[in-house]
Amino acid sequence: MGSPEAAPPATALWQELDAPKAAPRRAAWLFSFVDLTGILVGFFVLVYSTQVIDLGAWHRLSGGFRAAFNPETAVIPVIPAGQANGVAVVAVQRDVLPYLDSLLRNRLKGDQVWDALAGREDKAADEMLYTVPAALWTLDRAAQQAAWQRLGAVTRAWKNDVAVRVSVGEPARLRDGARVAAIAAADLAGVGNKAVLGEVVGAKMDAIELVIKGN
Repeated sequence: MGSPEAAPPATALWQELDAPKAAPRRAAWLFSFVDLTGILVGFFVLVYSTQVIDLGAWHRLSGGFRAAFNPETAVIPVIPAGQANGVAVVAVQRDVLPYLDSLLRNRLKGDQVWDALAGREDKAADEMLYTVPAALWTLDRAAQQAAWQRLGAVTRAWKNDVAVRVSVGEPARLRDGARVAAIAAADLAGVGNKAVLGEVVGAKMDAIELVIKGN
């Protein structure tokens, strides 16, 4: 009989075992992130729920900004005749019509009807007047209504009154002028505007104008 084979060492047996390797948990950081986010949210909810707004301080702060950037009065230097130089407190006069004019023309730039709209300011009446372009009257009724509504979408949020003024040269045509003014005003107000005025006046020549009042 041959001699029995020598048994392999114990370490070799362990090395031959296919031990599972630990896989790294690459998303483990999410647990810490979610935990930290939850703590922060809870902290800010707690702060918001316990805060008390000092209305007096808030009104003083907002009033200070309003007085600085939107003053009701202004101090200007004056030189009274025969007296020393001094200052005078006067009310601030704001001319809003040129601003509304630039806003209107910028919003309607490129429009097929209103692109060439040009206004003139009547300081005595405190109005801005626009002659309705002749291109409007070459359109059919539906297109005219759409054009008026595009114009009304620009003036919808304005506090200033808007009117359509029809000037009639012949008294016999006042009824027709009133009908045109009423239709145009209704179209202009059809996109949610406040009531738009329709005006008919006697004049030397016929004209239809958009009027923005300075109020």
